[in-house]
Amino acid sequence: MTESDVRALFFKNYSVGDLNEALIASMEEISMAIIREVVEEPESLPEIVRTIAVGKSHIALFRGMKNETKLLLVQENYYLFSLDTICKAMTDVVRYTRDNLETMKPWFRERFKKEHLEAILNEIVSAIEMTSERPANTRTFNPNTIKFYDEFFSTALVGIIGPDNFMKYLKEYNRCVKTLRQCQAESKAFSVKVWTRES
Repeated sequence: MTESDVRALFFKNYSVGDLNEALIASMEEISMAIIREVVEEPESLPEIVRTIAVGKSHIALFRGMKNETKLLLVQENYYLFSLDTICKAMTDVVRYTRDNLETMKPWFRERFKKEHLEAILNEIVSAIEMTSERPANTRTFNPNTIKFYDEFFSTALVGIIGPDNFMKYLKEYNRCVKTLRQCQAESKAFSVKVWTRES
């Protein structure tokens, strides 16, 4: 994707939502577009690839929250939605890799056995069940857990499209995200300027 393509995509999404929504939606669309470009048979990609793209795009909302020793409390509706989306995506991706382990690339099978995936899945399900015991509209999360989810999404994607294709994807994705961040900064600066004039 060219820089113009990325900018057009971002501002299309920004025109119908807020800044975070635009960033997340754009990251998901860019991920899928690049993945389809780097694989030989994009039509054969399993649907779980989109689930990975969704999970990773929502994780972007939490990357600025660094607290390695304490759980962070989340109460804002948009963060709640994103956190729930990430947890569901992680559950689906781990379950997919467990159930389809024999079809994953050797690189992935060398690193994960079915029992390891089963243990990860059980831990996630238990964490989700604990969340249901908390007061309505509150969640706690550990940034290190989000980091692990992000890494597992990438690992699962390597297991599906292969290490070489993943490196091609990652290089192009990072280039596009750099442009997205520029768009985000420009939009924030513009919003501040408008708010200042109106006030």
